[in-house]
Amino acid sequence: MQPVTIALRDLDIHIQARSIVIVRGNTATKTYSDPDDCARELHWYTTVPWAAPDLVDHGPRHLVMAAHPIASGLSDYRPVDELRDLLERLERRGISHRDVHTGNVVATDDGPRLIDWETAIDIPGYDLGGPASDIPVPAIHDGEAMWWNADHPQAIGTAWGMPVDED
Repeated sequence: MQPVTIALRDLDIHIQARSIVIVRGNTATKTYSDPDDCARELHWYTTVPWAAPDLVDHGPRHLVMAAHPIASGLSDYRPVDELRDLLERLERRGISHRDVHTGNVVATDDGPRLIDWETAIDIPGYDLGGPASDIPVPAIHDGEAMWWNADHPQAIGTAWGMPVDED
């Protein structure tokens, strides 16, 4: 992994990470160490714009999007039905985000939207149903699945006390 370099006035910061996000005013700029990660996320921002924050600009290693409050930082924000509707709409389109948790849900005027699309795939069923043999856990998650009913404090079912009904 190559470091992301950010220049702040006369100070250069080198961070070893897949990406870094800087929020300034009403925009968030996500800079990637690997341009393939940027291209992967850009694909989803343009394929399902109704499920992601508005894209303002992009380049080979960065996306600029509208900034919104993150659900994990909002104690009274729990758009359970709206988020389930969004995930079901993605599923009908044959898409799994594969990293659904309160830290990847943002509050917009139009309802919840998802961020961090690098792990999304064209196989439905993961976000509400969890990993399966044909829908693997993303490699970057080191075996820890993040979906609605995941055993994790930021999983929607755990954090918001609203598990998905399992048939």
